[in-house]
Amino acid sequence: VGTAYTCEVEGINMGGKTGTAEYGNPGSDGKLPSHGWFVAAAPIDNPELALVVFVENGRGAQEAGELAESIMRYHFRVPAK
Repeated sequence: VGTAYTCEVEGINMGGKTGTAEYGNPGSDGKLPSHGWFVAAAPIDNPELALVVFVENGRGAQEAGELAESIMRYHFRVPAK
């Protein structure tokens, strides 16, 4: 599952990949600012939905994965946890 655990939707066999893209200049903490993204397709054996979620200046891939989970739940009519 790796870092994609934030996008798990029970009953839906999906594939996905998270990512964090650093950019710009380091902040006062020495870290670069970053964008978070998540790409997914479901159901993996015969996809009917493919999506990319990009979160500008987000908390990294976790935030993008959480948004992707909401989209998947809406599309497949799976109630929220």
